[in-house]
Parts: sequence; structure tokens; C-alpha cells
Amino acid sequence: MGRAMIIICSGLIIALGYTTLGTNNQAQRLTNSNVGYANQMQAQNAAQIAIQVGIENINEDPAWVDAHDTVSSAWSDVINGANTQLWIEKVSQTTNDSGLQEETFRIHASATYDGQSATVTSLYEKSELHFVPEFKSVMSFSSGNFTFLMADSATINGSDSMGSCEDLPGIIASSSADSTEIVNNIGSGQLQGNPAIKVDANTSYSSYGELVDYLETMPEVKHLNGNYTGTLGDSTSPGVYFVDSPADIQSDISEGYGILIIQDDGKLYYKGSTDIADKLTFNGLVIFEDAWDFRADNTPSIAGSVVLGNTGSAPTLDIVLDGSISINYDCNAQKYARQASALIFDQDGFRRIVTFE
Repeated sequence: MGRAMIIICSGLIIALGYTTLGTNNQAQRLTNSNVGYANQMQAQNAAQIAIQVGIENINEDPAWVDAHDTVSSAWSDVINGANTQLWIEKVSQTTNDSGLQEETFRIHASATYDGQSATVTSLYEKSELHFVPEFKSVMSFSSGNFTFLMADSATINGSDSMGSCEDLPGIIASSSADSTEIVNNIGSGQLQGNPAIKVDANTSYSSYGELVDYLETMPEVKHLNGNYTGTLGDSTSPGVYFVDSPADIQSDISEGYGILIIQDDGKLYYKGSTDIADKLTFNGLVIFEDAWDFRADNTPSIAGSVVLGNTGSAPTLDIVLDGSISINYDCNAQKYARQASALIFDQDGFRRIVTFE
């Protein structure tokens, strides 16, 4: 009996010995596997960082793409100890509805760290930044701090003059009370659109206010004052114009393109003759910030969208549309506004479409 026990115990001891040896081997394999996995993750992270570096380089210098558009001309560097390479494949180049350039790139990055390699491929779309919100109406009121009057043959029309875009509301107001104020004071003017007037409680001036703040700091914008005899851009080179003091636009300037911003004490007058051919037409976005004063002796018109907004504790906006002033929707105007803003900012935005690892 005792002998049998010894044999069994010896066998048990031997079995445990093999188990211990097997566990040690497995632990070593797990350690090696963990190290390999960690190294591969290090390589993968380096490849992802390389893609971000590549995007920054493209943003600073668009020609950087052409310098590294093949495997043989790949950009290389050591990132966090990993040997890294990157090259860029051009997929497409198009012009979007705003007339701005869009490019699609396939960015290939590979990295090796301590014997482990990783490859990351990302598809990115690059487009010119403009920060101009989509036109929602011909005229929008984001604040109830205003009085409104239409008279004579003044018109607001939300039907697209080109017939190629969806018609917009003539006016968007932020409350029913504002809508009532407008409807009760249309007078002899004409208000049309789809619908003529719409109430949207979510209407806000904040995005336009931010746009104005951004543009105001840029040296490329023009400030109009006094007797202005310069240009107001054209359809191929629209501009951004600030009016923050009284300005007289001379009658030989018949058209303007881009973004027109009238602020605080800004007053814009148009000195035209009695000849209707001499009227001023501004194509694009017109922003009245804490101000409304757009007077004319002739027949000025705005083709696009007008936004009125208050900042802080600004005084009441007294809005008077009289004479033959006309504000009509033209979907090309949004394009001119976005092109003008993009030319000023001169920055690209990147949107990642998909990434393969």
C-alpha cells in the first residue's frame, strides 16, 4: 500500500515538472508575442503620425505633393524611433458647386520599428476653406431688435433668378412676433419666395459674426470710405469689402462681387444718374452688423442674400427698403461669396474619408 502511494506520488511529481516547464515556455512565447505586438503598434503609430505630418506639409506647400507622388520619391524620416516612409497618390481634382478646388489624395505610409512593420493608407479630400454658411433665405433676421418698413417699389424675391437652384424663403424671422412686424409693414413693396416669409427659432447670427471677426483681421480685405472710386471685384475675382464709416460709391461702378459687410456707423450711398443702366448690383453676401443704411438715389440691387444681426447691446436696427431697391436670390451669389472668402483665408481643409491599416 505504501509503495503504491510512493509510485503515484512520484508520477505526480514528474507530471508537475512537465507542467512547470510547459508554462515557462508559454510565458516566454507570450512575452515575445507581446513585445512583437508592442513594436508593431509603435510602427503603426509612427505611420499614422507620418500621415499627419504629410497633411501639414501639403497645407503649407501644395507642391509638396508633386515632390512625393511616387514610391521612389517617398518622403522619409525617423518618427519615435521608427524608420518611416510616405508617398501620395493623386486620385482626383474637381471644382465643387462653389467654384472651389477639391482634390482627393491616397496617402500611403509605412514604418518599421525593431523588426516589426506596419502600413497605413488613408484617403483624404482637400478643399479650400471659406466659412460662409449656406444661404437659407434672401434676407434673414436673427434678432428681434429691429423695425421694418417696405415702401415704393422695393422688392424681395426668393425665386432663383438663374432657375437652376431651389427657391428660398424671401425672409426668415426668428419668431412669430418678428414675422408679424414684417408682414404688417410691407406696404407697397413686394415680398415673394418659397414661402414669402418663414419663422425659424434656430436662426442665429453667431456663424456670420464669427465670419466677420475672422475677415476683419485679414489685411487683404478692403475698407470703403469717402468717395470710393475703386472696383468691387468681378465674377472671376470677387472680394471682401467692409464699410464702417460713410462711403459714397460712384456711379461708374455698376457691379460688385463677393462679401459686403456694413458695420456700426457704416453708411453706403450710391450716387447714380437717372439712367437705370447705371444702377449698382452687388452679387454675393451682404451683412449688416449693428447697422442698416443702404440708400440710393437710383436703383441699387442685391443678387444673393442679406443677413442682419446684432452683437452685444447694439441699438435697434431701423430697416427701410424704399425706392426701387431690389433684393433677389441668385444661387451663383453664394459661389461668389465663398470664393471671395476662400481667396482671403488662403487655407485648405482636409477631411479623412477612410483609413486602411
